[in-house]
Amino acid sequence: MSTVESRPFGIRELASRVGVNENTIRCYEELGLLAPGSETSASAAAGYDEDDVRELLAALRVRELIGLPAETARGMVEAEQALEGVCERLEQSEDAERRAELVGDALGHVEEQLSLTRARRRQLDAFEAKLWAKRNGLKRFLHRADHADGQASASRA
Repeated sequence: MSTVESRPFGIRELASRVGVNENTIRCYEELGLLAPGSETSASAAAGYDEDDVRELLAALRVRELIGLPAETARGMVEAEQALEGVCERLEQSEDAERRAELVGDALGHVEEQLSLTRARRRQLDAFEAKLWAKRNGLKRFLHRADHADGQASASRA
């Protein structure tokens, strides 16, 4: 729900506003990261609003920040949106019991984000280990090649 009234716009304008192509937007719609627009053609001026811009930018920011695959980014964005909703309800509630319940809900959403982040960190650590192994193998190769060249030069002298 948009807090600022604005005219609806099409997929081309959304793509332009966030700096991605239309196929990326369609992919994010298919993954559930963005609600599908209600337009009937790529040039239709209906279907998206400022909330869609914010949601898409949030998904892209998460993906860029920690290199998450789109599916994992969806989980992070969903948890963040749920957390924002809980925080809004928390601000509106004066009942101590309800506030404690809401804080518990918020903790659950943060725990979900931490879980997704830890899983990604494990993947990145494994990838980094493979890169270090490749790097070390290449350096050993260079060292052997340099050593072999040095022996060949010495034997010619």
